[in-house]
Amino acid sequence: MDHSLGDYSNEIDFIRDQVSSYFPIYKTEVDFDVVSIYIKAPKDSDLEERFDALRKEFVPQNYIPHLVEKHGEYMIKVKKQEEKTFRSIKVNIAMLFITIGTTLIAGAWWWSNYDPAGYGMLSLHNLTNGALYFTLPLLLILGTHEMGHYFMARYHNIKASLPFFLPMAPPLGTIGAFISIREPIPDKKSLLDVGIAGPVAGFLVAIPVTLIGLYLGDVMTPTATVPAEGIRQIWNYPVIIRGMTRLIPWTGGDVIHPTLFAGWVGFLVTGLNLLPASQLDGGHVVRSLFGAKAKYVSYAAFAFLIIVGIWQYIGWVVFAFLILFLGRCQASSSTE
Repeated sequence: MDHSLGDYSNEIDFIRDQVSSYFPIYKTEVDFDVVSIYIKAPKDSDLEERFDALRKEFVPQNYIPHLVEKHGEYMIKVKKQEEKTFRSIKVNIAMLFITIGTTLIAGAWWWSNYDPAGYGMLSLHNLTNGALYFTLPLLLILGTHEMGHYFMARYHNIKASLPFFLPMAPPLGTIGAFISIREPIPDKKSLLDVGIAGPVAGFLVAIPVTLIGLYLGDVMTPTATVPAEGIRQIWNYPVIIRGMTRLIPWTGGDVIHPTLFAGWVGFLVTGLNLLPASQLDGGHVVRSLFGAKAKYVSYAAFAFLIIVGIWQYIGWVVFAFLILFLGRCQASSSTE
């Protein structure tokens, strides 16, 4: 479709022929630049396999099919994707190196407060230990999370970018990373797989990082006796970390080891991403499971954050309105 679908003929015939080779067709609708083809779902339960094979034929020709179920009917929506020019991988590399720089400074800050041995904060001693005990484990968790999304997207033949890391000032040095999905996710199974792959991958790395942090906090006694101002203590450990202390008892007192904090951040990022709302990973998962009804789950998550924010920490209220804003942006661009 080098021209618009205003001049239908061959283009619609081509789309119908491609679809009919995999599914029986009983109705076709055209709405501006989208062709909706109603199909009879196969009785042998290989709907997803057939659709995936169809998609592999469409995508190289820049046709993007989308499998939709409405009121018990199945349709395949097909749209021509315009050729796009994406940012060079140099942008990913530049943002990665900037984030390494900011997390190195954050690591040096953490280590200088954990073991204040009289060196300057940005001394080689503090930078080296900060990189080993904070920067490396934190970026490993965040990078694995995003690569989980990336490899699952590639597994489903969905175009996706490599991770973009986001730098920020210490004490964290980064606010995370993201990948760019460069075409609509074609069906609910792909949406579920891509959405859940990141949290699972990051979680599996956060577990050993946290265990190592607990161990190091036991064998490397901090020289700091009083926590410095800022994020130096974890007053309320997540349940999973409390469970881990049954394996490796926590003996570090009030000053936590930088690696333990990196693990704690990993669990925090995973937990936040699993909130069932908006463009968060949890939002993708509930949309794959409940379709249009997922909005009610998002409303419940929003209300929960408001209640917790008023009762415990006002920052959750800010986060709630942020995901509400993202949800409105997503709804305005949805093709379903």
